Amino acid sequence: MKKVFLNQICHYMLYLFIMLSSLQHPSAQGFTSVGTENSNVIYEHLWSAQGYGYILQFVDKKPFVYDITSDFCVLNHTLMRELNELNFAKDINLIAPNVALLDWGAANRLVLRRIDTLPERCTTTPKSQRSSTPFDAPYLFSVYTQTYSELYAFADMANLKQKIEFWSNKVNKATTEEELVEIIGSFITSIDDGHAALWDEEGNVLAFNDTKFNTLRQRLVQAQIKNTKYAHSDYWHYKLYLQDRSESITEGYFAKQTSTIQRYDNFLFAHLPNNLRYFKISEMSEFSEFQTLTSDLNAVDKVLNLILPSMRKSNGIVIDLRSNPGGYDLVSLKILSYFIDKKLVVASKQAKYLAGFTPLRTVTVAPANALPFLGPIIVLTNQFTTSAAEIFVLGLKARGNVSFYGARTDGSYSDSLMKQLSNGWYFSLSNEVYWDTQGVQYEMIGHPVSKYFEYLNIEDIEQGIDKALEEAISDLK
Repeated sequence: MKKVFLNQICHYMLYLFIMLSSLQHPSAQGFTSVGTENSNVIYEHLWSAQGYGYILQFVDKKPFVYDITSDFCVLNHTLMRELNELNFAKDINLIAPNVALLDWGAANRLVLRRIDTLPERCTTTPKSQRSSTPFDAPYLFSVYTQTYSELYAFADMANLKQKIEFWSNKVNKATTEEELVEIIGSFITSIDDGHAALWDEEGNVLAFNDTKFNTLRQRLVQAQIKNTKYAHSDYWHYKLYLQDRSESITEGYFAKQTSTIQRYDNFLFAHLPNNLRYFKISEMSEFSEFQTLTSDLNAVDKVLNLILPSMRKSNGIVIDLRSNPGGYDLVSLKILSYFIDKKLVVASKQAKYLAGFTPLRTVTVAPANALPFLGPIIVLTNQFTTSAAEIFVLGLKARGNVSFYGARTDGSYSDSLMKQLSNGWYFSLSNEVYWDTQGVQYEMIGHPVSKYFEYLNIEDIEQGIDKALEEAISDLK
């Protein structure tokens, strides 16, 4: 699936492969492809995805996806468009007469269980789904908040109920589209869901969780006021100046006698003093020629095979993930595979649904078909190291011989659950919990660092130093 907002918002549900083991359902031995005699079992029946609030129905072998809650049923046209890109002859596999697995590009296969009939609320079209029906803010907000109350994985239910009641009291039949967007934006801020966002029918962002951006802005605005050179510039120009200056400072540490390697405007590889190496990864998706998952995975293979020989000759590596907004989990796992020499358990995950949580599933990664780098690593992170980049952090932590410097990551590990509203808007929320190999989860708080360094520290930038990188160089030598 294609990203719809910069990656800061979420992991996006994409098509293709899976790196998941230990599913707690009937054995996955002997998968049966849809392309066999069992295809009718898939296409002629209904399938429910527990923990995700989806019902999947095929009409002429085309997928129809219903978003289902206790009281509502809405056709998810956004997800249907994405699923139409899948090859169901290979991407759905039967593992039991009533259980199938769907490869949809997250770090797990989606478990589908056969059901007999559509719920009654899915067989009739609510009046607010008809294009001729006036905008119905109470109905839309009820669908939105009931989805949160049943599928959001990180809520204290009593507290969430209070917030839903508080914001619901501000919605009535006279509420306009603009007012409802503002209310949903305030609700998102109040629950601090890192994957929460709202889009219009054209894919324009209407609201998202901007808490960390606002915190940074407040600090930089105060610094800007004191900087006579930039006091009269707008904030965005000042921030861009700081970011560009910070990147230039970092590059000043590169060894002058060797050339840097840049690929896909996403990977930067350089030599550092003391026979160390620097490896920056800007994002985890849509950086390759065709901007697809397959193309990105192929690009990772090319880049890592190019730089691995130099890595193996080094005394250690600094991996820079600062402000990496995430992307595809599978890209993160692919990169990780070049730093391990045996199968590695990265994390466990489970999804929320009305009755509780799905069974834990273990995310694993196998080593790449290449001689890996197994030496020491220091990873640089900040509060904008997000989503799939955080999955990479979990994987490196599980690998060991790794330290983390900078600032806590964003704390947005869950995949983004994409849902539809009947007026064409669609939204995302966090419905999954990731646990590291010690049983700790970092959603909303971020992965910690052993040495803290402030992102865009004004004094450091004015002095022309990158303290986090300096400390990493000193500690790795």
